[in-house]
Amino acid sequence: CNVDIFADSAKFSARRAESKITVTQESGKSFLYSVTAHKIDSYSAELNKTSFNFNDSGYIYIKNFSGEEIVVEVYADSPYLKFEGVRYRVRERAQIPFSVKVGRLSLALSGDPFNKQTAIHGNITISTEGRHTALGEIIPEKILSFVIAKPIQER
Repeated sequence: CNVDIFADSAKFSARRAESKITVTQESGKSFLYSVTAHKIDSYSAELNKTSFNFNDSGYIYIKNFSGEEIVVEVYADSPYLKFEGVRYRVRERAQIPFSVKVGRLSLALSGDPFNKQTAIHGNITISTEGRHTALGEIIPEKILSFVIAKPIQER
């Protein structure tokens, strides 16, 4: 007996859904099946590291699990992170480079004229353009946290 089952993950209220189905053959014989469906993310995103120096560089690694090309938009809440662009196309995997540049002048302009600040905390927000998969599922934003820390010898 071969049974194809389609589960629409957009209708899941939790990360995992369970149900039981009964399949009855033409002969009248019935079979009870337990079905478990797991909702997977459409994509994952992570930083190559979570702590950066005042003059550093890094990458965001993105893996696309949706089976279709997505366009991600990347924004940092810190002016010290610079990306080459805002939108990136991701088929299966992408590596998005960025640079970290914190200068004495920028610290002075931000209200730290004596350069006493040793760490800057921030977030990178990643969202998908359109924010829906082909099945109509809303793709949530991802937020990655980071710290920009002054090297110990400069403190």
